[in-house]
Amino acid sequence: MKKFLKIKLYTPGPLEYYPFVKKAMKNTLHHRSKEFSRMMTRIRKNFSEILKSDPPIMLPSSGTGAINAVFQNFIDSNKKILLLSSGKFANRILKIMEFYKIEPTIVIANPGDVFNSDKIPNKKFDYIFMTYVETSTATRNNVEEIAAFLKQRNSDIKVIVDAVSAFGAYKIYPEKVGIDVLIGAPHKALGCPPGISFIWYSKKMKFLEPKDFYFNLQEEAKKQEKDLQFRFTPPVETVSALDASLDYVASNFLEFIMLHKKRAEIFRREIEKQGLELFSKSPANTLTSVKVKNADKIIERLKEEGFLVSKGSESYENTLRISHMGDVKINELKNIAKMIKKYETGK
Repeated sequence: MKKFLKIKLYTPGPLEYYPFVKKAMKNTLHHRSKEFSRMMTRIRKNFSEILKSDPPIMLPSSGTGAINAVFQNFIDSNKKILLLSSGKFANRILKIMEFYKIEPTIVIANPGDVFNSDKIPNKKFDYIFMTYVETSTATRNNVEEIAAFLKQRNSDIKVIVDAVSAFGAYKIYPEKVGIDVLIGAPHKALGCPPGISFIWYSKKMKFLEPKDFYFNLQEEAKKQEKDLQFRFTPPVETVSALDASLDYVASNFLEFIMLHKKRAEIFRREIEKQGLELFSKSPANTLTSVKVKNADKIIERLKEEGFLVSKGSESYENTLRISHMGDVKINELKNIAKMIKKYETGK
Protein backbone atom coordinates (compact mmCIF):
# COMPACT_ATOMS: atom_id res chain seq x y z
CA MET A 1 0.00 0.00 0.00
CA LYS A 2 1.39 3.38 -1.03
CA LYS A 3 2.19 5.65 1.90
CA PHE A 4 0.18 8.88 1.97
CA LEU A 5 2.39 11.91 1.41
CA LYS A 6 1.42 15.02 3.34
CA ILE A 7 1.58 17.99 0.98
CA LYS A 8 2.71 21.18 2.70
CA LEU A 9 1.26 24.38 1.31
CA TYR A 10 3.77 27.01 0.24
CA THR A 11 1.00 28.73 -1.66
CA PRO A 12 -0.18 32.35 -1.22
CA GLY A 13 -3.30 31.23 0.64
CA PRO A 14 -4.79 29.01 1.87
CA LEU A 15 -1.62 27.94 3.61
CA GLU A 16 -0.22 25.97 6.53
CA TYR A 17 -1.89 27.00 9.79
CA TYR A 18 0.07 27.79 12.94
CA PRO A 19 -0.38 25.26 15.79
CA PHE A 20 -2.16 27.82 17.98
CA VAL A 21 -4.58 28.48 15.11
CA LYS A 22 -5.35 24.77 14.71
CA LYS A 23 -5.92 24.46 18.45
CA ALA A 24 -8.34 27.40 18.50
CA MET A 25 -10.48 25.86 15.76
CA LYS A 26 -11.23 22.80 17.88
CA ASN A 27 -13.59 24.78 20.10
CA THR A 28 -16.90 25.53 18.36
CA LEU A 29 -18.88 28.43 19.81
CA HIS A 30 -22.44 29.45 19.11
CA HIS A 31 -22.43 32.76 17.22
CA ARG A 32 -25.09 34.28 19.51
CA SER A 33 -23.46 33.25 22.79
CA LYS A 34 -21.78 35.42 25.40
CA GLU A 35 -18.57 33.46 24.82
CA PHE A 36 -18.61 34.46 21.15
CA SER A 37 -19.17 38.11 22.07
CA ARG A 38 -16.22 37.98 24.48
CA MET A 39 -14.11 36.58 21.65
CA MET A 40 -15.24 39.44 19.40
CA THR A 41 -14.19 41.89 22.11
CA ARG A 42 -10.66 40.45 22.03
CA ILE A 43 -10.57 40.48 18.23
CA ARG A 44 -11.62 44.12 18.03
CA LYS A 45 -9.13 45.12 20.73
CA ASN A 46 -6.25 43.35 18.97
CA PHE A 47 -7.19 44.79 15.59
CA SER A 48 -7.08 48.25 17.17
CA GLU A 49 -3.66 47.53 18.66
CA ILE A 50 -2.25 46.38 15.31
CA LEU A 51 -3.79 49.22 13.29
CA LYS A 52 -3.33 51.91 15.96
CA SER A 53 -6.91 52.92 15.20
CA ASP A 54 -10.51 51.78 15.47
CA PRO A 55 -11.24 48.13 14.65
CA PRO A 56 -12.48 47.21 11.18
CA ILE A 57 -15.79 45.71 10.11
CA MET A 58 -15.53 41.96 9.56
CA LEU A 59 -17.42 40.14 6.83
CA PRO A 60 -18.05 36.43 6.22
CA SER A 61 -16.50 36.58 2.74
CA SER A 62 -13.31 36.43 0.73
CA GLY A 63 -11.17 39.51 0.18
CA THR A 64 -12.89 40.04 -3.16
CA GLY A 65 -16.22 40.13 -1.33
CA ALA A 66 -14.89 42.91 0.88
CA ILE A 67 -13.68 44.92 -2.13
CA ASN A 68 -17.11 44.50 -3.70
CA ALA A 69 -18.72 45.68 -0.44
CA VAL A 70 -16.57 48.82 -0.51
CA PHE A 71 -18.02 49.71 -3.91
CA GLN A 72 -21.55 48.98 -2.73
CA ASN A 73 -21.30 51.09 0.42
CA PHE A 74 -18.72 53.84 -0.09
CA ILE A 75 -18.07 54.59 -3.76
CA ASP A 76 -20.09 57.14 -5.71
CA SER A 77 -19.86 55.89 -9.29
CA ASN A 78 -20.29 59.43 -10.61
CA LYS A 79 -17.04 60.56 -9.01
CA LYS A 80 -13.59 60.45 -10.60
CA ILE A 81 -11.63 57.30 -9.79
CA LEU A 82 -7.97 56.42 -10.35
CA LEU A 83 -6.86 52.79 -10.46
CA LEU A 84 -3.21 51.79 -10.23
CA SER A 85 -2.90 48.42 -11.90
CA SER A 86 0.13 46.12 -11.91
CA GLY A 87 -1.32 42.63 -12.10
CA LYS A 88 -4.22 40.22 -11.82
CA PHE A 89 -5.68 41.40 -8.53
CA ALA A 90 -5.70 45.07 -9.49
CA ASN A 91 -7.35 43.95 -12.72
CA ARG A 92 -10.00 42.20 -10.63
CA ILE A 93 -10.78 45.55 -9.02
CA LEU A 94 -11.21 46.90 -12.55
CA LYS A 95 -13.69 44.10 -13.32
CA ILE A 96 -15.71 45.08 -10.24
CA MET A 97 -15.67 48.69 -11.45
CA GLU A 98 -16.89 47.60 -14.88
CA PHE A 99 -19.73 45.66 -13.24
CA TYR A 100 -20.85 48.87 -11.52
CA LYS A 101 -20.48 50.84 -14.79
CA ILE A 102 -17.52 52.81 -13.44
CA GLU A 103 -14.97 54.11 -15.94
CA PRO A 104 -11.76 54.85 -14.02
CA THR A 105 -8.55 56.46 -15.13
CA ILE A 106 -6.01 53.63 -15.18
CA VAL A 107 -2.27 53.90 -14.63
CA ILE A 108 -0.45 50.69 -15.45
CA ALA A 109 2.90 49.54 -14.11
CA ASN A 110 4.67 46.67 -15.83
CA PRO A 111 4.24 43.43 -13.85
CA GLY A 112 6.93 43.35 -11.18
CA ASP A 113 7.50 47.11 -11.27
CA VAL A 114 6.32 49.76 -8.80
CA PHE A 115 4.45 52.91 -9.73
CA ASN A 116 6.20 56.11 -10.72
CA SER A 117 4.37 59.12 -9.32
CA ASP A 118 5.47 61.13 -12.38
CA LYS A 119 3.19 58.94 -14.50
CA ILE A 120 0.07 59.76 -12.48
CA PRO A 121 -2.09 62.35 -14.29
CA ASN A 122 -2.21 65.75 -12.63
CA LYS A 123 -5.99 65.70 -12.31
CA LYS A 124 -8.34 65.92 -9.37
CA PHE A 125 -9.53 62.44 -8.40
CA ASP A 126 -12.06 61.58 -5.70
CA TYR A 127 -10.80 58.02 -5.09
CA ILE A 128 -7.66 56.02 -5.79
CA PHE A 129 -7.50 52.22 -5.64
CA MET A 130 -4.26 50.24 -5.39
CA THR A 131 -2.91 46.97 -4.01
CA TYR A 132 -0.33 46.91 -1.22
CA VAL A 133 1.09 43.59 -2.42
CA GLU A 134 0.17 42.42 -5.92
CA THR A 135 -0.08 38.71 -5.18
CA SER A 136 0.11 37.61 -8.81
CA THR A 137 3.65 38.98 -9.18
CA ALA A 138 4.76 39.00 -5.51
CA THR A 139 5.37 42.74 -5.75
CA ARG A 140 5.12 45.24 -2.92
CA ASN A 141 3.80 48.53 -4.24
CA ASN A 142 4.97 51.90 -2.93
CA VAL A 143 1.62 52.63 -1.32
CA GLU A 144 2.77 55.08 1.36
CA GLU A 145 4.75 57.12 -1.15
CA ILE A 146 1.87 57.28 -3.65
CA ALA A 147 -0.68 58.10 -0.93
CA ALA A 148 1.46 60.98 0.37
CA PHE A 149 2.04 62.27 -3.17
CA LEU A 150 -1.67 62.30 -4.02
CA LYS A 151 -2.76 63.73 -0.66
CA GLN A 152 -0.29 66.57 -1.17
CA ARG A 153 -1.95 67.33 -4.48
CA ASN A 154 -5.50 66.91 -3.17
CA SER A 155 -6.15 66.42 0.54
CA ASP A 156 -9.73 65.31 -0.16
CA ILE A 157 -8.82 62.24 -2.22
CA LYS A 158 -9.87 58.92 -0.66
CA VAL A 159 -7.09 56.31 -0.72
CA ILE A 160 -8.40 52.73 -0.88
CA VAL A 161 -5.91 49.88 -0.47
CA ASP A 162 -6.24 46.15 -1.02
CA ALA A 163 -3.90 44.83 1.69
CA VAL A 164 -5.09 41.22 1.59
CA SER A 165 -1.58 39.85 0.95
CA ALA A 166 0.14 42.35 3.23
CA PHE A 167 -1.79 42.71 6.48
CA GLY A 168 0.13 41.19 9.38
CA ALA A 169 3.47 41.15 7.57
CA TYR A 170 3.96 44.93 7.43
CA LYS A 171 3.41 47.83 9.78
CA ILE A 172 0.36 49.46 8.22
CA TYR A 173 -1.03 52.33 10.27
CA PRO A 174 -3.74 53.67 7.93
CA GLU A 175 -4.47 56.92 9.75
CA LYS A 176 -0.78 57.81 9.93
CA VAL A 177 -0.06 57.24 6.22
CA GLY A 178 -3.32 58.64 4.84
CA ILE A 179 -5.17 55.47 3.88
CA ASP A 180 -8.96 55.87 4.00
CA VAL A 181 -10.05 52.27 3.36
CA LEU A 182 -7.91 49.22 4.12
CA ILE A 183 -9.12 45.80 3.01
CA GLY A 184 -7.66 42.61 4.45
CA ALA A 185 -8.24 38.92 5.06
CA PRO A 186 -6.78 36.50 7.62
CA HIS A 187 -6.00 33.59 5.26
CA LYS A 188 -2.69 35.17 4.24
CA ALA A 189 -0.06 36.49 6.69
CA LEU A 190 -2.28 35.90 9.73
CA GLY A 191 -2.18 32.19 8.91
CA CYS A 192 -5.90 31.43 9.25
CA PRO A 193 -8.42 29.54 7.11
CA PRO A 194 -10.33 31.49 4.44
CA GLY A 195 -13.85 32.72 5.07
CA ILE A 196 -13.43 36.12 6.73
CA SER A 197 -12.45 39.53 5.38
CA PHE A 198 -12.30 42.93 7.02
CA ILE A 199 -12.61 46.59 6.09
CA TRP A 200 -11.09 49.44 8.05
CA TYR A 201 -12.33 52.89 7.05
CA SER A 202 -11.48 56.44 8.10
CA LYS A 203 -13.90 59.04 9.37
CA LYS A 204 -13.73 60.70 5.95
CA MET A 205 -15.68 57.80 4.43
CA LYS A 206 -19.45 58.24 4.42
CA PHE A 207 -21.91 55.41 3.94
CA LEU A 208 -24.04 55.65 0.83
CA GLU A 209 -27.56 54.29 0.41
CA PRO A 210 -26.95 50.51 0.66
CA LYS A 211 -27.10 48.58 -2.61
CA ASP A 212 -27.09 45.15 -1.00
CA PHE A 213 -28.99 43.59 1.91
CA TYR A 214 -26.30 41.13 3.00
CA PHE A 215 -23.27 43.41 2.62
CA ASN A 216 -24.81 46.46 4.29
CA LEU A 217 -21.70 47.75 6.04
CA GLN A 218 -23.49 50.37 8.12
CA GLU A 219 -25.80 47.76 9.64
CA GLU A 220 -22.90 45.30 10.04
CA ALA A 221 -20.85 47.95 11.85
CA LYS A 222 -23.74 48.69 14.23
CA LYS A 223 -24.21 45.01 15.02
CA GLN A 224 -20.52 44.39 15.68
CA GLU A 225 -20.08 47.53 17.77
CA LYS A 226 -23.25 47.15 19.84
CA ASP A 227 -23.74 43.39 20.20
CA LEU A 228 -20.22 42.14 19.41
CA GLN A 229 -21.68 39.72 16.90
CA PHE A 230 -22.09 39.38 13.14
CA ARG A 231 -25.48 40.16 11.61
CA PHE A 232 -25.64 36.69 10.09
CA THR A 233 -23.96 33.36 10.79
CA PRO A 234 -20.18 33.62 10.27
CA PRO A 235 -17.74 30.71 9.87
CA VAL A 236 -17.26 30.43 13.63
CA GLU A 237 -14.13 28.25 13.50
CA THR A 238 -12.45 30.82 11.26
CA VAL A 239 -13.41 33.57 13.70
CA SER A 240 -11.86 31.49 16.50
CA ALA A 241 -8.73 31.08 14.40
CA LEU A 242 -8.61 34.83 13.81
CA ASP A 243 -8.93 35.43 17.56
CA ALA A 244 -5.92 33.21 18.28
CA SER A 245 -3.86 34.69 15.47
CA LEU A 246 -4.53 38.33 16.35
CA ASP A 247 -3.83 37.64 20.01
CA TYR A 248 -0.41 36.26 19.07
CA VAL A 249 0.37 38.94 16.47
CA ALA A 250 -0.66 41.86 18.69
CA SER A 251 1.58 40.53 21.48
CA ASN A 252 4.53 39.88 19.14
CA PHE A 253 3.93 42.39 16.38
CA LEU A 254 7.45 43.51 15.46
CA GLU A 255 8.81 39.96 15.79
CA PHE A 256 6.01 38.69 13.54
CA ILE A 257 6.79 41.29 10.89
CA MET A 258 10.51 40.54 11.07
CA LEU A 259 9.79 36.82 10.74
CA HIS A 260 8.23 37.37 7.31
CA LYS A 261 11.10 39.64 6.30
CA LYS A 262 13.66 37.08 7.45
CA ARG A 263 11.96 34.21 5.61
CA ALA A 264 11.77 36.25 2.41
CA GLU A 265 15.39 37.40 2.56
CA ILE A 266 16.77 33.92 3.27
CA PHE A 267 14.71 32.37 0.48
CA ARG A 268 15.71 35.02 -2.05
CA ARG A 269 19.39 34.71 -1.14
CA GLU A 270 19.15 30.97 -1.77
CA ILE A 271 17.35 31.56 -5.07
CA GLU A 272 20.09 33.93 -6.22
CA LYS A 273 22.75 31.54 -4.95
CA GLN A 274 21.23 28.89 -7.22
CA GLY A 275 21.57 31.24 -10.19
CA LEU A 276 17.83 31.80 -10.52
CA GLU A 277 16.17 35.16 -11.17
CA LEU A 278 13.44 36.96 -9.25
CA PHE A 279 10.46 38.22 -11.22
CA SER A 280 9.72 41.32 -9.15
CA LYS A 281 11.87 44.43 -8.89
CA SER A 282 10.18 45.18 -5.56
CA PRO A 283 9.72 41.76 -3.95
CA ALA A 284 7.21 41.40 -1.13
CA ASN A 285 7.94 39.87 2.26
CA THR A 286 4.88 37.64 2.03
CA LEU A 287 5.78 35.69 -1.10
CA THR A 288 8.41 35.52 -3.84
CA SER A 289 8.03 35.06 -7.59
CA VAL A 290 10.82 33.18 -9.40
CA LYS A 291 11.38 33.02 -13.17
CA VAL A 292 11.53 29.49 -14.58
CA LYS A 293 11.24 27.82 -17.99
CA ASN A 294 8.72 25.11 -17.16
CA ALA A 295 6.54 26.04 -14.21
CA ASP A 296 4.09 23.16 -14.59
CA LYS A 297 6.81 20.50 -14.52
CA ILE A 298 8.52 22.00 -11.48
CA ILE A 299 5.24 22.30 -9.58
CA GLU A 300 4.52 18.62 -10.16
CA ARG A 301 8.04 17.58 -9.11
CA LEU A 302 7.86 19.69 -5.94
CA LYS A 303 4.49 18.13 -5.16
CA GLU A 304 6.11 14.70 -5.40
CA GLU A 305 8.59 15.94 -2.78
CA GLY A 306 5.72 17.05 -0.51
CA PHE A 307 5.53 20.78 -1.28
CA LEU A 308 2.89 22.71 -3.20
CA VAL A 309 3.79 26.08 -4.70
CA SER A 310 1.76 28.27 -7.06
CA LYS A 311 2.17 29.14 -10.68
CA GLY A 312 2.16 32.71 -11.93
CA SER A 313 -0.89 33.89 -13.81
CA GLU A 314 -1.85 35.51 -17.08
CA SER A 315 1.17 36.80 -19.03
CA TYR A 316 3.71 35.53 -16.48
CA GLU A 317 2.87 31.85 -16.41
CA ASN A 318 6.52 30.79 -16.35
CA THR A 319 7.00 31.96 -12.81
CA LEU A 320 6.60 30.20 -9.49
CA ARG A 321 5.16 31.89 -6.42
CA ILE A 322 6.41 30.63 -3.08
CA SER A 323 4.70 31.81 0.09
CA HIS A 324 6.51 32.97 3.23
CA MET A 325 3.25 33.13 5.19
CA GLY A 326 1.76 30.73 7.69
CA ASP A 327 3.60 27.91 9.42
CA VAL A 328 6.46 27.57 6.92
CA LYS A 329 10.00 26.53 7.84
CA ILE A 330 13.21 28.28 6.80
CA ASN A 331 15.05 25.01 6.14
CA GLU A 332 12.20 23.92 3.87
CA LEU A 333 12.30 27.24 2.01
CA LYS A 334 16.01 26.67 1.35
CA ASN A 335 15.32 23.14 0.14
CA ILE A 336 12.55 24.36 -2.16
CA ALA A 337 14.95 26.86 -3.73
CA LYS A 338 17.47 24.09 -4.36
CA MET A 339 14.81 21.79 -5.81
CA ILE A 340 13.56 24.51 -8.15
CA LYS A 341 17.09 24.76 -9.55
CA LYS A 342 17.39 20.98 -9.75
CA TYR A 343 14.17 20.51 -11.70
CA GLU A 344 14.71 23.66 -13.77
CA THR A 345 17.93 22.19 -15.14
CA GLY A 346 16.33 18.78 -15.57
CA LYS A 347 18.61 16.99 -13.12
